[in-house]
Amino acid sequence: MQLIASDTRRHLVVWLLSLGLLAAEVGSFMPIRAGRDDPGKGEASVQRSLAVQTPQIALVAPTTSNLADVTATTSATMYAGVTYTTLVLSATGGLGTTASEIRLKLVDSSVSACSTLETARTSSPLDGETSPGGVPTATSNVWSNVRFDEGGLFKLCYRPTASSGWELLAVDIVVRGGNSKTDKVWCLFTTDAAWPCKARLLGTSLSGGTTWLMTLLTYGDTCGVDTIATLKFVNTVSQVALDGEYEIHDFGVKKTNVGAPESYTVCYCPGYDSDSTNGICHSSSDTDFIQLVGTLILIQATILDNPTDANVVAVYPTLRFTLQLSCGNPGMCADDDDIRYKIVERDVANDKPYYDSTAGCRTAVQAATFMAPTNCDSAISCSDTRDDSPVSATNPLWADLQIDGVVENTISVSSSYDVCYCDGDCVSNANWFKIGSFDVNKVYVQFLDTTLAIKQPHVNKQGELYITILEIVAQNTGLCVRE
Repeated sequence: MQLIASDTRRHLVVWLLSLGLLAAEVGSFMPIRAGRDDPGKGEASVQRSLAVQTPQIALVAPTTSNLADVTATTSATMYAGVTYTTLVLSATGGLGTTASEIRLKLVDSSVSACSTLETARTSSPLDGETSPGGVPTATSNVWSNVRFDEGGLFKLCYRPTASSGWELLAVDIVVRGGNSKTDKVWCLFTTDAAWPCKARLLGTSLSGGTTWLMTLLTYGDTCGVDTIATLKFVNTVSQVALDGEYEIHDFGVKKTNVGAPESYTVCYCPGYDSDSTNGICHSSSDTDFIQLVGTLILIQATILDNPTDANVVAVYPTLRFTLQLSCGNPGMCADDDDIRYKIVERDVANDKPYYDSTAGCRTAVQAATFMAPTNCDSAISCSDTRDDSPVSATNPLWADLQIDGVVENTISVSSSYDVCYCDGDCVSNANWFKIGSFDVNKVYVQFLDTTLAIKQPHVNKQGELYITILEIVAQNTGLCVRE
């Protein structure tokens, strides 16, 4: 009777599995132990097991650097941007043995069950698409040239075969460094001492001090490989201040602004000394600045006569003008229809950097004198879409803008405005910042002697009404001409 009960249970489990009613969790399996029944327990044993048994990872750091090798079974700490020579995944059993089918993928720490849908958080070989090197065994798989692109808290998903599920390995990964490689750093294209160029960095397990620095490379160059850009700012490497959980990196004032605004690759040094000679983050050690954290864009706002020419003009009440941006080289403004601008009253609160939570452009409303086109209903609800076609990441523009004049005691007076810009997700106050300013000039009447006037004064080219008053010397009378 005991044997019959055991067989009955075994057949029942097999039947449930065939119907899909008894399923294994992702990354594990539930084998039916087919050995002899245990007479003391009266039935065959069914045991839940993980495919990879007692996983451990080991990473070899660059031999000349200040970093130590890493070996861990529960938690490992690495540094963003650094290329580790090898990563060895070892276990007492359960690893894949066919290289072309084995995969390893870095995922967010919030992942509780691995699948093909989880996005890899770094590049090859931990991208879930790259096979290990050499000849893998059931106890050891090896990947070479492993890099963690971004700082953060992560886990590892492992797939031993093409037909098996992904398994979440029991090793927590901490990567120290900046949390993004795609940040945009916005600085004004100016040499004005009031506008030093600064970048904000959010990271994981940062130093808590001011010794982890940034530098700039020519756009497109590779962090930790190519030479630091020819000095464009007062500081070759940043000076650091702390702001809560952020680091603020100050490059100082731009030294010259000849030519067009540029773009730069921003590189970060997460406490790294590539050659163990000059100390960490040294200005003469290009290879210390190992992590890509974003792009620095020098931006400029220009007032043009109209979209079809490059005539830079002054603004007068009610006369139409074009607002054009220069967004670095190559252009880094978003090339979609979601970017926005707003013209607001001049205010020193607007002069704060793009990342400052108290910057005026975040809450400033459109100036009451702004006439056309229809644009902002509130500080974050602006609807006027760009007029450049095709859209340009370098020179977006908006045409036919008009601002009314300001009159005090029946006299026309000049007025000053700031230009606020949003590069996307403009319903969030945090994405608005100042990119320039301009004046609307007062209107006054000037009398010209026709014998001295070389040409009529240029007001605009839009066919609007303007008045020229000419003095006729011979008759000593005034003649009003309307055109």
